[in-house]
Amino acid sequence: SGKNFTEGWVEFEDKSIAKTVAATLNGQQIGGKRRSAYHFDLWCMKYLPKFKWDHLTEEINYEKAIREQRMAQELASAKRERDFYLSRVDKAKAQAAMAERRQKKQQQQGYGDGQRDAAAAATAAAAAAGEGQPEGLAAVGG
Repeated sequence: SGKNFTEGWVEFEDKSIAKTVAATLNGQQIGGKRRSAYHFDLWCMKYLPKFKWDHLTEEINYEKAIREQRMAQELASAKRERDFYLSRVDKAKAQAAMAERRQKKQQQQGYGDGQRDAAAAATAAAAAAGEGQPEGLAAVGG
């Protein structure tokens, strides 16, 4: 079914048969038809004394739990990054909306008083040119 198996286990009812099979097949060619992908591969078998099937299932369950825990941790990290990004986007939208409202408010106030608008523009131009600063201080600019 397309899976690459690298190891497997066989359980025997009789310990002597298990030892005999492991000794006999270890290092032997798997065989089968010559066109088989596994024909030239070798068996690598080992008898595991005092090994119980429960040990195997316990180890597999432990590895599965570690894998799931790692995946949950990665998902939590990705969610944290996504939430941070979305909060920054929302913050930027809110700031843009505030700036737009502020600009509209200034424009509305400026139409009523043309002199204030002209004075504000002149002050801004003077500040940009470095004028209006006390003596002894130099304008800092780029």
